[in-house]
Amino acid sequence: MDLGIVTEFNFMPYQSTKIRRYRYTPYVSGGLGYTVVLGGDYTAALSFGGGFKYNLTTRMSTGFEWTFRKTFSDMLDGVQNIGHENNVFFHNKDWYSIVGVFVTYKIFDWGMDCPEAYE
Repeated sequence: MDLGIVTEFNFMPYQSTKIRRYRYTPYVSGGLGYTVVLGGDYTAALSFGGGFKYNLTTRMSTGFEWTFRKTFSDMLDGVQNIGHENNVFFHNKDWYSIVGVFVTYKIFDWGMDCPEAYE
């Protein structure tokens, strides 16, 4: 299981409710997380990655991303300190990555003003 807080930096002026202008962007992401392996170890993790997102309609978008997790435990895979003793720094602590394709449906229409704000 992976639980984290991640922020994104969009390279283009992306707006999630626009389908004509600013409808796509590549992005990078970074954050902090917590990883739990069922029946195994648990640890904090640094998260970073990148991806691309594209608005199909004003409410639906799609994209893909590839993220990496650098953990602070060497026992997530059940093996500790792989490698020669003089080269432990490069083989210590586990990493994993996640590749994903996503489709997002926006329930609320954030592009419209709230009618309650004008009463």
